[in-house]
Amino acid sequence: MNYILLLFLILSIINLNGVKAVTVNAITFSFAEKAYIYPILMNAFNDYSKKEELGIDLKITVFTPENSTSLYNEYGATVGTLLSKKSTKYDMYFYYSAYVSDYGPHLLNLDEWLPKEHIENHDSGILSSSCTYNGHTVGLPISLDVDAFYSNIALLTSYNKTVPETWDELIETSKYILEKEREKNNTSLIGYNGLMNVSHGSLSIYEYINTFRKTPESPHPSLKSQETTDALKKLKEIMNEVSSASIFDSPDEYTVGNLYSNNAIFLKFWYIPTPFFKVSSFPGWKKGILGSFSIPYNFAISRYIDDNQKKAAVKVLEFMTSESTQKNVIIKNSLFSAIDKLYDDPEVCQLTNCEFVKSVQPFTAIDYTSPEFNERYLERYQHYVFEYLYDNKPLSEAIKLIEDMTKEYYLSIIPDDSSIGLIIFIIVIIISLIMTSSLSLLDMKKFKSRYEYLSKSEWMVTILGCLILIGSVFTLYGIPNNVLCHFRIILNSLGFIVSLIPTLYKLIIKIPENNGLTKWAVIHRWEFYFITFIIPVVLYGLKFIVPYTTDDITIKEGENFKICSMDSTLGNLFTYFIIFYDVLIILMMLLLIFIEWSLEESYITIRLLLSAMLINTMFLIIYSILLKIKIRNYYTYHIIHIGIIIGFAVSNYLLIYLINGFFAFVKPKEEDILNTSFNKRAQMNTTKVSVLSTATANSRFSRTSKNSKMSQLSSISEKILYCHYKKTNNMDTSQAHIEIIHSSNHTYSNQPNIMKESGNNIIGLFQREFSEESHNLNELAKESYAVHSPIPEEPK
Repeated sequence: MNYILLLFLILSIINLNGVKAVTVNAITFSFAEKAYIYPILMNAFNDYSKKEELGIDLKITVFTPENSTSLYNEYGATVGTLLSKKSTKYDMYFYYSAYVSDYGPHLLNLDEWLPKEHIENHDSGILSSSCTYNGHTVGLPISLDVDAFYSNIALLTSYNKTVPETWDELIETSKYILEKEREKNNTSLIGYNGLMNVSHGSLSIYEYINTFRKTPESPHPSLKSQETTDALKKLKEIMNEVSSASIFDSPDEYTVGNLYSNNAIFLKFWYIPTPFFKVSSFPGWKKGILGSFSIPYNFAISRYIDDNQKKAAVKVLEFMTSESTQKNVIIKNSLFSAIDKLYDDPEVCQLTNCEFVKSVQPFTAIDYTSPEFNERYLERYQHYVFEYLYDNKPLSEAIKLIEDMTKEYYLSIIPDDSSIGLIIFIIVIIISLIMTSSLSLLDMKKFKSRYEYLSKSEWMVTILGCLILIGSVFTLYGIPNNVLCHFRIILNSLGFIVSLIPTLYKLIIKIPENNGLTKWAVIHRWEFYFITFIIPVVLYGLKFIVPYTTDDITIKEGENFKICSMDSTLGNLFTYFIIFYDVLIILMMLLLIFIEWSLEESYITIRLLLSAMLINTMFLIIYSILLKIKIRNYYTYHIIHIGIIIGFAVSNYLLIYLINGFFAFVKPKEEDILNTSFNKRAQMNTTKVSVLSTATANSRFSRTSKNSKMSQLSSISEKILYCHYKKTNNMDTSQAHIEIIHSSNHTYSNQPNIMKESGNNIIGLFQREFSEESHNLNELAKESYAVHSPIPEEPK
């Protein structure tokens, strides 16, 4: 029995020696005046661990300005680097709540490791604004720094004044006491320090604006609200009336010195017990609107350590944030806890100023879970407000610069969202209404003769294309996404094509020489339209398969916005095909305009079409270049893109449709002058046709030894030039004749032999007329050749 007991004792000793304590490493940064608390916390937990036999040893590494060259901002960056690299050097981190958005992705979700009631024991406002990331609790406050408003009781009592409840009362009281004290030669007394220095400026500004919310329950005023404008104006008034820029910008040491020297009427600083001043919450714009901010100092666990370390770290965190530790360590050492109910404990109220704490409850903190509240934002936020306070920058400009840091600009009809969006919207609507209402010209007798080039339905299709084109402007409204980006290209191209296709069709059927394309187009109008439209529609469908992305254009002191971006080579290839198709239509129309340049029946229309095509070509080149250029100015980007779209639509509308009606207002004498000018040009063109025919004959005599391909090319170019100078069209392409052919198309399909014979008769007539004219011209050319060519000498 004794041997068994001895063996049991030996095994127990071996087991105890074999148990190795888990070491939990934590890191923090603290200024010297608060660094003392961390050894106290570390020793308290280690004593607790030994007592409860947890086998956990806590080590806290404390960095201070005295033992490290790093300041707090550098500490924050260091922690961020360690976490982003998934370092396991430290298990736990102390950090200010301003970093919750940066550190949140790397911290352990405490909702899965701690009891729910333990987490909910803390102030709900602090938890939601400073301790959560993506809806999960990632840290708990170990202590709070609370901002306090200090009132000099001796001076207030001496002049029968009370602690101000509004900012106007502060100005009135300060001015009165300062004036009375200066009468006693006390010129060093300050009215209010403001604490608007580099170290605390962003928090002081945010806290001050919070005292201008409409009601105690209202949220923090938005940046562009009237409350924010009124608050900043009042802040500058306080500085100018009872303080100065140098006092507002003074360092912390200046304020602490005044706290203990009794040389100020009112002061703002973090809570420090002092015999000369009464602490309270800050005044507001009216009574009942109070405001003091709290800054939580959080304690969190890295998510990258192993499970054993996580379990040990959770034990440490649970102990540090328990009611017992918060009461006996945190509050006992003149710090504040985020556990609200502790301030109902009489023992706690003997240790701290519960009256002050309750005056600032519920605790209010900056909502650092918002993405914009990062280190860079707060730095620039402070900088722009300081420019207003100290450098007299216009307040509206300072507010806009702050807003621009986080606002994503996009076109909108709401003026607050976009200053130019509503203006462009109105312009587009007015232009669209003008285009639509101008269709009534087609039914007016005075204008009918001017719109005979196309049928009424074709003019309506042309205007529809212009409306689709200008309507594509609205795809630039709102935040860009895949659908809007695709429809922008599609509507631009579709509107462009629809506005030109009726005119392209008319140009084809008005070619003044007999050809297969014209014959086919006259008979198969709807097939022509179908083929013309089905090609781009297929390209649009193929392009839609490849999604667009969006690029963020971020400007330091300007408007941030998003643009469409196509990263796929296949998607870009489809875009180029669409643009190529548009270019092909322009080239075809330019060739047909050249061919029909001298036709008397469409003399004015042809020249207007040339102007339209040249302008379209210019806009298409600019548009293609813009697809490859990133414009980094919000206004320039949208004005250029919208300008090109409106330019396309309006130029086509004016030159293809509206200006035709202008000639209805030309007086008879002026019209005779125009006709005379056109007739002279026509006579010149007739001469050119004769010369061209002579040249053609000479060319034929000298071409007998050349190959057939060169002969065909030369023949085509000669025909094009011949048509270019031809002033009449031998083919009947009048609207009435075309409508007869279209109406007979169904009969043609049922009675092919009859229609084929009729068609052959018409074609034969065209061929005979053209052959006779060509024969006469060739005979003339031969005579000219015989007269002007030298007589060859007889061989000797």
